Amino acid sequence: MFYDCFILDNMKDFPTDKNFSKMDLHGLDYSGTDLTNAIFENTNLNGARFIKSSLTNATFRNAKLEGANFESAILQGADFRKADLKNANLVNTYSIWTDFRGADLTNSNFRGSNLDASRFNDAILEKITLNDISYDRATTWPDGFEPYKLILTIKVQDIISIKDLVEFIQDLSKSRAIDYQYSLEYYLRSIQNIISNYKDQPVTANLLAQIIYDAFSYIPLEDAIMNKYGLIAISSKVNEEFIYLDKVLLNQITELRSIDKKSENLSLLQDWNNLQIEDYLAAGVAGFYAHYKNNKTRNSGYLSSEKCSWGLLTDVLQFGKVYE
Repeated sequence: MFYDCFILDNMKDFPTDKNFSKMDLHGLDYSGTDLTNAIFENTNLNGARFIKSSLTNATFRNAKLEGANFESAILQGADFRKADLKNANLVNTYSIWTDFRGADLTNSNFRGSNLDASRFNDAILEKITLNDISYDRATTWPDGFEPYKLILTIKVQDIISIKDLVEFIQDLSKSRAIDYQYSLEYYLRSIQNIISNYKDQPVTANLLAQIIYDAFSYIPLEDAIMNKYGLIAISSKVNEEFIYLDKVLLNQITELRSIDKKSENLSLLQDWNNLQIEDYLAAGVAGFYAHYKNNKTRNSGYLSSEKCSWGLLTDVLQFGKVYE
């Protein structure tokens, strides 16, 4: 059957079983239509429009979808395996549990989409747009693909102000932190190791951003807890805020080790609201903003300031542990 026109109000044009397999439907408009469980296998849908359509569990295997528009569509559980989605608009889609394995997504745009538990194994992702997406640890990507590099809206070298820094940490919580393969305890040990190299340097937003970012790829000492004061030897030259930061790190690392060993101290576990690194960093930022808004002693130019302190990092880490 060849569809050369499509009238949304005339449902008789729909196959009763919603099976559109092997049809030529290029350029047609299915916007706002409920196509749950529809089958478009091996169908020509180049340039078709599915804006705000419901396509839950729909099948598009091997379909031609070049330039198709799925903006704000529900694609939960849809199957796009080996589909041609070059130049497709997938902005703001709800694409959880969606299967894009082996699809050609060259130059496609997923800006603002929810991709939790979606699968992109063996997909072609050249020039893909992933700004402002959300995804989780169940989302799978092609070997070697690092989505956080496309998601981060600001680079470390461009961070100047405290506002830049906090937004950068927030972006990390939604990208790099999700891809991180180690524990929160391992990450905090990395920070504790790294800060020892900067204890005598002036603290800037850029420096803190560099430390937080570098910790994701750092291999910490096997045992970063060198003594009861932490890794850093205490001296009169070391800033008091730095010493307190090191102690906070030491305490959190020690507690996390106890939790990892399945400690029977339930009160310790209850003290921690965020044990996944992505939740920890997101909570740290949320807590920081809440504290800032309630702290009237800080002037209006605080967030735009380039100068900051070790205390800012301490605040983020402490809020990361407890803020909900």
